[in-house]
Amino acid sequence: MKKTTKNNAKQHLERDIERFAANIDALAREGKRWATEGDHEMARQNKIDECNLRSIYDAVRDGNLNRAAWLTYRLDTIVRDRIPARLFKTIENAI
Repeated sequence: MKKTTKNNAKQHLERDIERFAANIDALAREGKRWATEGDHEMARQNKIDECNLRSIYDAVRDGNLNRAAWLTYRLDTIVRDRIPARLFKTIENAI
């Protein structure tokens, strides 16, 4: 039973990481739309948020949840909400 639980947790983590990547890609598309519409300030802020989220994504993929947590707590709430809730809880529990 313990092994099944570990497998489920690993599957959930992988799925959450995929969702997180999709959320980051959506944010990148939003930034391109802002740039196309001529709102360069919003496009610039989107790019900053995208880079911050990609850094967290990379830390999670590398297994460095402590770094991911440190990076996550530096974000505004609205940006942090792009991290799937279960993944955020995993990152939060790492510290």
